[in-house]
Amino acid sequence: MQCPTCGYAGGYAAAGYDRDVEERIKALVRGEEYRAMAGSPSEGRTAAALRCAEYLAEKTGNYQDASYYALLLLWWWKQYGRDEAGLKKVRDRAIRHFEEYLMDHLDLNGAMILIDLLRQAKRWDVALQDLSSLEPYIKDNQPLQRVAAFEKRLIHEEDHADHKLSEVDV
Repeated sequence: MQCPTCGYAGGYAAAGYDRDVEERIKALVRGEEYRAMAGSPSEGRTAAALRCAEYLAEKTGNYQDASYYALLLLWWWKQYGRDEAGLKKVRDRAIRHFEEYLMDHLDLNGAMILIDLLRQAKRWDVALQDLSSLEPYIKDNQPLQRVAAFEKRLIHEEDHADHKLSEVDV
């Protein structure tokens, strides 16, 4: 969501930023960098709102939210034909945010998303290393074990394409 008055994009957008958001976020929203992102007509409203929300989450140290906003933006841009250079930039940001977030949190789903993003970025060795380090944590989780085996196969095949979860059981 994005406030139509001030351009704030994030968790409190429906209320605007004056009621519930910290002073540092107010300063970021008023800043030139944020204003340029929020008013970027070439991106479209949804993409601009996602980028702004990602920016605010990153600047306030909320890497979990930054990760998922970047991931949503990546999916949005893939849906609407963004060029590969633009996709690479947002994918790299999503990877960076997930890595930062996962340094201090055990989030198995987030870790699997990171591995998938690393594979799509053709970072085979890092993806395989992360997958190996995750195995002890998913030993009792059959669905994640199946996803991990699927990712491992794709990594060994150097397949960087998008895949659907429905393909896992194939």
